[in-house]
Amino acid sequence: HRDLHSFPTRRSSDLQYMIICCYFRPHNSDDISKFVESFGKIAEKSPNDLVGDMNFPGFDWHNESIKSGIAYKTLHKNFLYFLRENNLTQIITSSTHVEGDTLDLVHTNVATRLTADVICPGLSDHYIIAIEMRYSRHITSDNTREIRL
Repeated sequence: HRDLHSFPTRRSSDLQYMIICCYFRPHNSDDISKFVESFGKIAEKSPNDLVGDMNFPGFDWHNESIKSGIAYKTLHKNFLYFLRENNLTQIITSSTHVEGDTLDLVHTNVATRLTADVICPGLSDHYIIAIEMRYSRHITSDNTREIRL
């Protein structure tokens, strides 16, 4: 699916995979079935992280519920069902947009492995999000590399 980008990485120390998925849902899209299908193809590998501009302003992430009186209520319900089926936890609960919504989401199926901070202001109407990933290595090595984003 063209809106879901996954970046599989393999740690040579223990041959485990880490899949990072980035997703953008256009404002006028009310169907996530292709996204769910694409994610299902990689979901068997663990851990999984899903990061992106989801454009779901109808969620109350503090209470893990859907706000009343929103557009696309069925779409929000389907996305919440998808999150629960894949054991994905939302890390960010504060606003990521100048209008007060949490549109840019960070989900993981290993909640203790990720931390995310919202840094205001961003370069647009969205705030910048800093994500820290923690994982343990089973061997000691000085082989490190820096990846600039």
